[in-house]
Amino acid sequence: MLTVSSTHQDFLQDLNGRIAIMRSSQIDRLNDLSYAMALGKVTLLNLDPVIDVISHLYSSRGRPAADPRMLIRSLVLMYHFQETSIQLWHDRLEYDFLLRVLCGISGRNPAVGTYYSLMDRLYLWDISVNILPAGKNNKPKKAKKPKGKPGRKPKNSASPPDSDIDQSGTPNPTRKGEKMNLNPPGATTSLAIQAQMGEIDPERSIRILQALFKEIAVEPSIAMGLIDPGNLILSGDGTAVYVHANNRGHHLLEYTGTEKFDTLRRYSDPDASIGFDSDKGDYYFGFTGYFNVVHNSDKNIDLPIHFMIESAREHDSTISIKAINQVRHLYPNINITHLCLDSASDNEATFQLCENWSINPVIDLNKRRGKGTEKGSVTISSTGKPICKSGEEMYCTGFDKTHNAYKYRCPYVMKRIPECSHRDECSKGTYGLSVYLKCNSARERAMQKHGTKEWKTVYNNRTSCERVNNRCLNDYGLHKTKTRTQRRISFVTFLVCVNIHTDAWLKEEKAANN
Repeated sequence: MLTVSSTHQDFLQDLNGRIAIMRSSQIDRLNDLSYAMALGKVTLLNLDPVIDVISHLYSSRGRPAADPRMLIRSLVLMYHFQETSIQLWHDRLEYDFLLRVLCGISGRNPAVGTYYSLMDRLYLWDISVNILPAGKNNKPKKAKKPKGKPGRKPKNSASPPDSDIDQSGTPNPTRKGEKMNLNPPGATTSLAIQAQMGEIDPERSIRILQALFKEIAVEPSIAMGLIDPGNLILSGDGTAVYVHANNRGHHLLEYTGTEKFDTLRRYSDPDASIGFDSDKGDYYFGFTGYFNVVHNSDKNIDLPIHFMIESAREHDSTISIKAINQVRHLYPNINITHLCLDSASDNEATFQLCENWSINPVIDLNKRRGKGTEKGSVTISSTGKPICKSGEEMYCTGFDKTHNAYKYRCPYVMKRIPECSHRDECSKGTYGLSVYLKCNSARERAMQKHGTKEWKTVYNNRTSCERVNNRCLNDYGLHKTKTRTQRRISFVTFLVCVNIHTDAWLKEEKAANN
């Protein structure tokens, strides 16, 4: 049963009253940078919306539960002080009076199980069974070569259309920079159709945490002017989240001498799986953390507005579609003008989905798509632009309404290249060769702006994802935490993202006072 009557203002009043009667030694500790920042965070972090979001998760009868706002405030401060163990944090609160004051703990120190109970309550899926078949987390197997003579296709193996082939990865990456892609043909197309029809996981397990993050972190940042909801350039990227567990599990001694001894094992993290870390060029055991980030160039601030913890085996091309779909449902009043993604999302389905939602896709080129194709007497590059005989991309002069196509002119005539040995072969006139290119797909239409000055300016915002990933993994210790299972890592990610927002609030407050 949840019975909460105090408000954030009551907490601030009690906090100021308890600080006023502190000893001078405790006041001196408050002047330390880390404690001063902690005081600023709990002062600015209004947790009153928590009650409205999660009150339906509690029973109307029974023993009164601990105030979830106090527990969340305590855990936010735990990661602020770079402590990743709830047990060690609980022990620290036992003897540190100042920390209990900052957390809002007036009575007994909450037990360790109280924190874990809150984590499990906010994650909507059931706890995974921890007895699983051996070999669950093996590395992806290499694809078997088709039988028959070389160069001959096996029977009943028709190739799917090019638009359904996701070439941004390989099932068995071996070196740095490669990505593991286990998507079947047409996976992104099918997912994009579901997203447009509103059929993607409306009751997803992490939606309560995402709603909490929106109410207590993102909405206050919008109110402070750190995020512009009317003109939002959104960037998305995934990162490897390591789990310090054994991917092979442990034998169950109670089944010694039976057939189940070799077929069943106990996993400390049954949710985790094996993925490939493209930054380090090696396989890892854990999850994929995906963040949608906003960059404020005026204040030099990077803020996450959405997070996901997905399987390490899932490719960014499918995660990005689910992520942008969730962002649009969480923030219906935000106008997303541009979506910046890396080459993993260079597929027709993502471009088409953005076009249907009136979002300008700014997606890097996937070099695995090939060198280009031939259309008549003109060579079309992988970016969808015509290539002249000198090997240079022709200059786009814009969209020609008369021909209902994009017009391209000779790069030599437009003074884009100093010399051209094929000048007389292409056109004898002084106007030079002109090519009209009709774009039949959303990707071709979007690629007309690829590489332009405007495109590069917008795409520079995507570096904010790298900075947020670094803050989550290294500054706030998401990599070194001993937390396991998807539900608890999702909660830790929520706490880390809240800390990033409160850091931005303190920075903005300091700039306003100066």
